[in-house]
Amino acid sequence: MPQDVADELLAVDRVEQDRLLREVVLRGGNLVLNPRAELRIPLGDVWSTALFVDSGNLWLDPMQVRPFVWRYSAGSGLRANTPIGPLAFDYGINLDRRPWEDFGAFHFSVGLF
Repeated sequence: MPQDVADELLAVDRVEQDRLLREVVLRGGNLVLNPRAELRIPLGDVWSTALFVDSGNLWLDPMQVRPFVWRYSAGSGLRANTPIGPLAFDYGINLDRRPWEDFGAFHFSVGLF
C-alpha cells in the first residue's frame, strides 16, 4: 500500500480504517524505493539458500515522498539454477506491520532474484 494512503488510514479510528480498506484499492503507486541485500549460501551445484533484508517504500503521489521513511522485511529462501533460468522460493516476514497487514508471505520468482 502506498505510504501516503497508509498515513491517511492511520490518522482515523479502527472502524473508519475497516470501512476505507473495503473501498480503497491497496496496490500500486507512482514512485518506489527498494534497496535490499541478500546473502547466498551454496548447497551444491543447483541449490542454494539465501537470507535477505528488503527495505523501501511506495508512494501514490510523488510529491509526498519522504525518502527516509522506509519499511522493512526479512526472510529466507531456496534458490535453484535451472536451464530455463534461476528459480527462487522465499518467505519474508513483515517487520513493521500495520494493523491491516499480514505477518509475512511466500514469494516465487523465475529469472533474476
